[in-house]
Amino acid sequence: MNKFAQTQEKRQAPIIAPKEREQELLRYQILDTSPEESYDLITKTIAHICQAPLALITFVSKERQWFKSKYGMDVPETPMCDSFCVAAIESRSSLFIVEDARKDPQFDNNPLVHKARAVVFYAGVPLITKRGVSIGTLAIIDNKPRKLSEEQLEFLHRFADQVMHLLKLRLRNQQVINAKDKLIAMNEELSKYSYTLAHDLKAPLRHINSFAKLIQRRCAVKLDEEELDMLSFVSKAAVDLSNLVDKTIAIASGKEKWEDGIQEVDLKELVEESIALIPKPESVKFEVGGQLPPVLTNPSILQRILLNLYENAIKYNDKPEGLIKTLFSETDEHYRICVWDNGPGMSEEFQKRAMDEFEIDYHEDADGNTGTGIGLATVASLAKKIGGKVTLRSKLQEFTCVTFSIKKAVGQ
Repeated sequence: MNKFAQTQEKRQAPIIAPKEREQELLRYQILDTSPEESYDLITKTIAHICQAPLALITFVSKERQWFKSKYGMDVPETPMCDSFCVAAIESRSSLFIVEDARKDPQFDNNPLVHKARAVVFYAGVPLITKRGVSIGTLAIIDNKPRKLSEEQLEFLHRFADQVMHLLKLRLRNQQVINAKDKLIAMNEELSKYSYTLAHDLKAPLRHINSFAKLIQRRCAVKLDEEELDMLSFVSKAAVDLSNLVDKTIAIASGKEKWEDGIQEVDLKELVEESIALIPKPESVKFEVGGQLPPVLTNPSILQRILLNLYENAIKYNDKPEGLIKTLFSETDEHYRICVWDNGPGMSEEFQKRAMDEFEIDYHEDADGNTGTGIGLATVASLAKKIGGKVTLRSKLQEFTCVTFSIKKAVGQ
C-alpha cells in the first residue's frame, strides 16, 4: 500500500449502521436530487485523472444505491445486492480497492463481474460525515485489471473530501433557508399579534374619550376652568392615541406602508403634541431647543419614536428634578433630533449592545421594574424605515442622549 493510503487508513473507522446512515442522508436531503454541475465535474475530472471509463458518486440507502453523479453510464441506481459501494463501506477502510474482481472470492456471485462489460477493477473512498457515518463513496471503475499510482490515489481522496465539502455547503444553505422560513413565519405571527393588540386598544380609548366628554357635559357647571381643560386634554389624548393605533393597524395589516404616509410635518408641533400625550410627574420638565423646521416624513413613525424615547426618559429618571431636552440639528442629507435626559445614564459596555433586542441594563423604574429590552431596538428599526439611524451617547449617573436622523427629501 502506498504512503498516502497508509496515512488515510489511520482515520477513524466510519459508522456503517443502516439506521444512522439513513438519518444522515435525510439530514443532507441529497437523495433523488437533480444533477448538479459541481458534482458532475468531480466524476468527470477523477475519471480523466485515473484514466477510467466510469466514475460514480454513490449514496447508499436502505434498499438501493443511488448515483448523485455518474460519468460513463446512464443508470440512476442499482440494487444493494450487486453493490461494490456497500462492500467498500463495510470494509471500514478509508480506501477500498479491488484490482481484479474476477479473482476475488467475495464477488464470485456478483452478476456485474460476469457480464459482457464486466466490473473488473474498483477503487472507492467512503464519504464520511462529520458524525463519523459513511453514507456512500466516490469510486472509479474499469473493465480490466489495473493499479493506481500514488498521485491518482491522492486525487481520489481529495475529490472525496470535495464531495463532503459540497454536502456541507448544501446543509448550511438548507439551514439558512429553514431559518429564513422560520423568521418569515415569526414575523407574520408578530404582525398578526400587533394587529390584534392595536385593535384591542381601540375600545378602551373610545371609552376614555366618551367618558371624558360625558363628564364635561354633565358636570360643566360644577368644574372649574382648569378641571375642564384637563378633561379636554384627556379626550384629545385618547383621540390622538386612537389615530396612532389606526396607523399601526394599517401598517401591521399591510394595508398601508410607511412610505404611503409621507407628508410635510411641522416638527415643532409634532414634538409638542407628543410631549402633551405623555403622562408626566411634576418633577420632570421638558425643554425644546433649536430651530424645528417642517420636514417631509411619516408623522406616525416619527411620533412613535418620540413617544418611545420620552416614555423611557421619564420612566427611568432617578433625579429629584428630571430634565428632558429635545434638540435639533441638521446635515446636508439628514435632520437630526436628539432626546437628552439627566437620568441614570448607561455604562460604556452596555452602550455597545443597547440597540440589540432584549438587551436590558437593569435600571429600575419608580415601581422597581426593569425594562423589556426592546425599546431602543424598536427606535432603531423605526428610524431605519424613514431613512435614518440611531446613535447613542451616555455617561453613567449623568445623562443619556439618543439621536435619530431623518433623511431629507430631494430639494430640502
